[in-house]
Amino acid sequence: MDAAEIAALPPTERIRHLSEESDIKSVAVVAFRDIEDPESGGSEVHVDHLINNLSRAGLDVVLHTGRVDGQPSTVQRGNAKVLRGGGRLGVFPATAIALLSRRLGRPDGIIEIFHGLPFFTPLIRPRTPQVGFIHHVHLGTWQMLLPGVGGHIGELVESKILPKVYRQRRVLTGAHSAKQEIAERYGFNPSRIDVIPHGIDPAFSPSGPRAAEPTVLAVARLMPQKGIARVVDRFDRLRGRVPGVKLRVVGEGPQRQEIEQMLAERGLQSSVTLLGRIPEDQLIDEYRRAWVVVSASEAEGFGLTLLEAASCGTPVVATDIPGHRDAVLDRVNGYLRPVGQEFDDAIVQILMSSDELERLSAEGLEFARRFTWQESAAGIFGSLASEATGSRP
Repeated sequence: MDAAEIAALPPTERIRHLSEESDIKSVAVVAFRDIEDPESGGSEVHVDHLINNLSRAGLDVVLHTGRVDGQPSTVQRGNAKVLRGGGRLGVFPATAIALLSRRLGRPDGIIEIFHGLPFFTPLIRPRTPQVGFIHHVHLGTWQMLLPGVGGHIGELVESKILPKVYRQRRVLTGAHSAKQEIAERYGFNPSRIDVIPHGIDPAFSPSGPRAAEPTVLAVARLMPQKGIARVVDRFDRLRGRVPGVKLRVVGEGPQRQEIEQMLAERGLQSSVTLLGRIPEDQLIDEYRRAWVVVSASEAEGFGLTLLEAASCGTPVVATDIPGHRDAVLDRVNGYLRPVGQEFDDAIVQILMSSDELERLSAEGLEFARRFTWQESAAGIFGSLASEATGSRP
């Protein structure tokens, strides 16, 4: 079959065909955090769908992630095996030991998921075909993630060591805007960066009425770089412009206490609800009932939550950053605003105009239909298979 015929195959069949062609029957995926971790987010959703789709295609898949407190170190998730070990920093040496000790078996291919710091798998298993998935560049945000010495070390590793190790390797990312930033900040050749968009589960779909009162929803881990504190600050000013407006926040993280104190100091407890981490069916209901979803994040690889909102028929307002630009088409499924610029007017325009809300909702639904997790998994495996065969998809 030629490349066009392979590309026309349904995603699962495409993976099977490429598996035979490349002789990759087993895959090890290494990632920072597991989907069952209380602080898991879009990156973990991405990995979960990846391993499920690869294993459903018949590949032998093993995932290594950091430990989850109170949970077993080994679990079976569908047809994929999940091994967990190491804490926030310990996961990096634990992964290296697992690869060197053959705890992950003898994989025919490796997919490395970056989370700021890489696992340096090219140094550990240099002869194994592999690709690295970079969600976004963390440079400039390390002091938010690890204030002090830890942040300086993170900045040093990402700016100096990572580019030297991975410059000649095939890397992937979920967004064209992220690709441009990776090439510029790391000095990578753009031809060695493949863009493989994320997907959306069909369960994320419109249904039922919106909330009776104007409702703003934010979905993110409670960490400084995700901008939830900025969303609360802007919401405080928004109340004077939109009567009865409510803010609901989905997500958990180390900044929760700070945000709770912020709400108490400003008397916002009755208007702002911190929902914490919630099940997917409840999250879908939150998307469906919201009038607008907002993100003030300073760094994202794709903006998965914004695409989930669009799939549920809800417009978005977000910062104009790499990653968001591929999940939000300005004035199509929402509005993009530069980091640091006030976005109140865009939110008010949606909340106060039913025509604008419904227009953005309809166009967002059409835009979101092109993204599926099956295609995402097939694209990632296609890049891995090409590394094994020396060809390009």
